[in-house]
Formats: sequence, structure tokens, C-alpha cells
Amino acid sequence: MALGYKSRYAGQGRDMATDTLLWGRMNASMAAYEASIENHLTNAMAADTLLWGRMNASMAAYEASIENHLTNAMAAYEASIQTHLASALAAQNRLERHLVGALDMVEQIHLLVYSAMAGVTVCVALQLALLVLWLRRKRSDPTFVFV
Repeated sequence: MALGYKSRYAGQGRDMATDTLLWGRMNASMAAYEASIENHLTNAMAADTLLWGRMNASMAAYEASIENHLTNAMAAYEASIQTHLASALAAQNRLERHLVGALDMVEQIHLLVYSAMAGVTVCVALQLALLVLWLRRKRSDPTFVFV
């Protein structure tokens, strides 16, 4: 004080010991505040890590569920296709049998038509032969009178 130093606490009832005590309390309070912030950040990071882990597990379960649904859908689709193919093959076999039967009927009809045509031809030939014989007969011979 000889140099004109005046305590800044002059008239306030404070001294350097009080100032040191306040600084100590403030430092302890700041350390506690920093520890609290660090604790909150650690907890938040742990919660974030936990949430990321849960989200990853959830995504893995979701992907497995989608894969399972796709596998089941593909299996059902393949079974449906196999059923439809079996039905189509059975229908094709029935159609082939009907077509073979129809072709047999057409062949039989052709044979009947050709037989009828041959019969008509024979009948016409016989009638022509009888006509020729009748025309060549002698007028006095009564053999072909019934014709």
C-alpha cells in the first residue's frame, strides 16, 4: 500500500482469502459442471450407440422378414405355375385325344364316301350294262322284258 495499491475489495468487507475461497468454489463448481456435462455426453453417446444397435438389429430383422416374405411368395408363385402347367398339359392331352378321335372319324367318313361312290359307280355300271344288253337284244327275245 505504500505504492498506492488499493484493494479492490476495500469497503466491501472482502479480502484475498475470501477471493481465493470463491475461486476455489467456482473451480469446484466448474469441475462438477464439466463432469456433469461429460456424464451427460457419455450417457447420450451410450444411448445413441444403443439406439444404433437397436436400429441395426431392427433393420436386420426387417431385411430377414422381407427376404422370408419374398421366398414364400416365390415358392407360392412357383407352386401356382406348376399347378397351371399341369392343368394345361392335361388339357392338351385331352385335346390331342379328341383330335385323334376326330381324325379317325374323318377317315371313316372318307371311307364311307368312297365306298358309296364305288357302290354308285358299280350300280351305274350295272345299269349301263343292262341297258347295253337290252339295246342289243333281239326284238323277239322276251328275256329282258322285265328290265
